[in-house]
Amino acid sequence: MVQQRLCGDLRQEKWQAAVADRSKGHPIMPILGYLEAPPSDEALAINPDPSDTLWLVYKFEGMRPMSLMLQSMELPEEPTGIGAMFMRREDAIAAALQARYNLLAAIARGLLQALSFCHQRGVAHCGLGCGSVVLNTWSDKEVDQLLVKLDNFGLARVYKHPLEPPLGDSSSSSSGGSSTALLNSDDTDAGIQRQQDLQAAALLLTEVFMVGAGASGAEVMDLAALKRLLFDVFHEDIGLFKEYCLQDEDNYSGFVGFMDMHRGAGWELLDKLLKGETAAGELLRTCRFFSPVSSDVVVE
Repeated sequence: MVQQRLCGDLRQEKWQAAVADRSKGHPIMPILGYLEAPPSDEALAINPDPSDTLWLVYKFEGMRPMSLMLQSMELPEEPTGIGAMFMRREDAIAAALQARYNLLAAIARGLLQALSFCHQRGVAHCGLGCGSVVLNTWSDKEVDQLLVKLDNFGLARVYKHPLEPPLGDSSSSSSGGSSTALLNSDDTDAGIQRQQDLQAAALLLTEVFMVGAGASGAEVMDLAALKRLLFDVFHEDIGLFKEYCLQDEDNYSGFVGFMDMHRGAGWELLDKLLKGETAAGELLRTCRFFSPVSSDVVVE
């Protein structure tokens, strides 16, 4: 039902779906079909029932879960080629940092675009994490080819109405992106699930930013630790969280520097996501984090 709501009916011409350009589809990992077959050895170890299992066939085509990115992302790569030979050392470092920042911003944009796509169609993911977000690259030099898609909709909930206004709907701006008019007064569950999706995106992006902007050897909190810190300790107070990070410059100076860019645009984005009141699509349109600005990376 979720895939049907998001991507339409399964295509009968499987070969056409299999060879279709992945960049022109929905920001959802598409199902090509399904089949019934005996369970795997791993499934039998959990449930000894030998009856046939329903297997889903997806088209991954080089897309890999974000969890792999978090494990293998390296330090920013300095420019290469003839032009780089004539760059000053500090300029090369600044260019490498800017390329990494562009990649992190593109990941954030792609994640919110995918989340907005779901919410506009009345679907709450309800299980957003580093294993349910897939990317085709995390190279600083391939940011123009970056694709971000959502996967693992096993916990998703489908509603009869959209969870945020469709693109271009004037009600989004007039209500601050809260989509209150779209949610029935009695349907508090839809609003709660949308808020939790946005908060999950906040935690995920915080971890991505910490890993991507961190220094070599820096320790990074996992999602569980971030959740306890942001919700249970600081109660969604971004100012207190920033102060905490500033006290540990060895691990979080790169992260703080990234979040401070463009007059603290990263902190603003994180604050709004944690509150979960502004729709993902509205954040993409109004948040300064996604506004085109000139580079302000400075290396002293």
